[in-house]
Order: sequence, then structure tokens, then C-alpha cells
Amino acid sequence: MTRLKLNNQVFIAIVSIIAFSLISALFFVDTIIKERCMHVGHMRMHYFLYLQEIRNYEIAAVLIALSLSVIVGIFFSRRISNPIVKTAKAARMIAQGHYDTRCDENASTAEIAQLSKSLNHLSASLKKQELLRKRLGDDISHELRAPLTAVASHIEMMMEGIWQPTTERLKSCYDEIMKLSVLVKDIEKLTKLESDGFSLSKTQNDLSEIIKTVYLNFQAQIKKKNIDCLIDADSIIMNVDKDRINQALTNLFSNAAKYAQEGGKIFISLKKEGDGAVIIFEDDGIGIDEEDIELIFERFYRTDKSRNRQTGGAGIGLAITKSIINAHGGAIKAQRLSKGVRFVISLPKTDCEDC
Repeated sequence: MTRLKLNNQVFIAIVSIIAFSLISALFFVDTIIKERCMHVGHMRMHYFLYLQEIRNYEIAAVLIALSLSVIVGIFFSRRISNPIVKTAKAARMIAQGHYDTRCDENASTAEIAQLSKSLNHLSASLKKQELLRKRLGDDISHELRAPLTAVASHIEMMMEGIWQPTTERLKSCYDEIMKLSVLVKDIEKLTKLESDGFSLSKTQNDLSEIIKTVYLNFQAQIKKKNIDCLIDADSIIMNVDKDRINQALTNLFSNAAKYAQEGGKIFISLKKEGDGAVIIFEDDGIGIDEEDIELIFERFYRTDKSRNRQTGGAGIGLAITKSIINAHGGAIKAQRLSKGVRFVISLPKTDCEDC
């Protein structure tokens, strides 16, 4: 099927409307002329000639008007269609992977301006995802390369007789293999949490008790670093998956304890907000750069570009935490502080039948 371009369709529509109006006016005038002629009869033929002359002028006026309508139609068809054509071209460029393409958001038509703004937002989001995808490949290869290289070099040295297969060296190989095992398990957890078939085992639980349990698990670690941990938790009963919430809070507590300064502070708050609850984790550690705030929940993302194992894990913990909170219908966000970072978790109320 042959399709007309938008500007052609607009042009035809405008000219058709104007032409129909003029032809209707001409038909109306012609009808009046005939009625006048029948009324005056042959004795007033000069009056007929006068009306006929007027009709000729009207025909000339119609032809001029039609010509002007063509010009007006071309002008408005281009004015209306050009922004849409440009937006369609930009959309094709974005679809081809040119994510730096931007549309003009200052179009005279509000709807087209809104469409352009939406396309620009889509293009920026796709560019961000593309950069994350490329970085994800580099991060995964780094996480796998480090332990594999260590194990391979150890085994090679022992096979060539340079090193003796002592218990200490074998343990070093075992530790590297265990790092890979933990990484695979974390990926499996994240994949399961993000799968469509994943379901929560919700029961009524006191969130303050879950927080206290997590704190007890890290008590020895924070005591070793002489960290002052302040917990201000109200007793709030909610329908949640206890094990999953425990896992999410454990990841946050682990980060807070890891990055808090020696003799620093950790603050944990649990308050009721509306029908739901808000949990806040705050530490006075090294903090997070502004550019990393929106990216730290991406899988394998780490603020330490060197990915030194001494300063962090594989970068999956916060991604798992976000997936767990999202599965509960909640939200988590990070806020950069002058010293340290704050994580805010919002959990909505769920009815018992959702448990």
C-alpha cells in the first residue's frame, strides 16, 4: 500500500478544506444569480448581464483564492510536519545506536515538544545502559581473571617443581576458588530475585527485631574497629519475607561496618511513615561521589575503579538489596553526606492476604 508523507497529507487536507469552502460559496452565489434572473424576466436582461459580470469577478476571485490556498497549505504543512519529520529521523538514529542524538525540545506544538523531551530522556537512558553494559563486561572479566590467574600461577609453579605443594599454598588456591564460588552464588541469588517466577514468603515480623539480629551478627566486627553504633528502632509489625529482609539489611550493615572510619559512627533508624515504614542506615565513612550515587545499585558496579578486594566485594550486594526491596514493593535510595553516606529504605504496608 502506497503511503503519503505527513506533509503531503497535511497539504492535501488544508487545500481540500479551502477548496470545498470556495466551491460551496460559488455554488451558493450561482444559485442566487439564477433565482434573480428568473424573477426579473426578459425585461431586465441588462440586470442579468450585470450579475453575470459579477460572477466572472467571483470566479477570478475563487481562482486567486485557490492559488493562495495552495501557498498557505504548503506553508502550514511544512510548519506542522517538519518537527515531526525531524523527530522521526532522530528516533531512527537512536534505534541505530546513535545515543548522542537529541531532539529540539522547543517545538511550537506542545505535544511534539513533549515527544521530543521523552525521546531525549530515552536516548540518555539507553546511552547510560550501554556504558553500564560495557563496564559490566570489564568488571566480570576482572572478577574472574584475578582468582583464576592466582590459582593457575600457583599450580604451574608446583607442577614445575619450583614450589612444594604445601598446605599453606594449597589453602591459598582453595581460598581463590572459594571467591569464585561466592561470586557464582551471589549471581545466582541476584538472577533468582530478578526472575519473573520469584516469590516472597511473607509473614508478620517485627522489623526492629530483624535489625537487632543483624546488629548482633556484626557486633564483634564493629567492636574491633571501635565503632559506635546507635539504633533508634520503633516496634513495627509488617508482612515481609524475614530471610530476604535480613539479607538486604545485612548487606547494608556490612557496607557501613566496612567503610566506617576507625572509631566512627553508624546510625540506624526505623520509623513508621504512613501505613509503611522507613529504615535509614547512615555512616561517617569514606562516602560516595555524586557521579556514583545513581549507579551503585547496578550489578558489579564499584566506586573503586581498581576493584581492589581489600576495599570491597564484587559489587553485587547492593544490587541484591535493591532487588529484595523492590520485590516487597518498596524503594531504596542513597544520599551523599558531607561525611559518609545514607541509605533510605521505604517499605509499604501489605495486606495479610498478600503474605
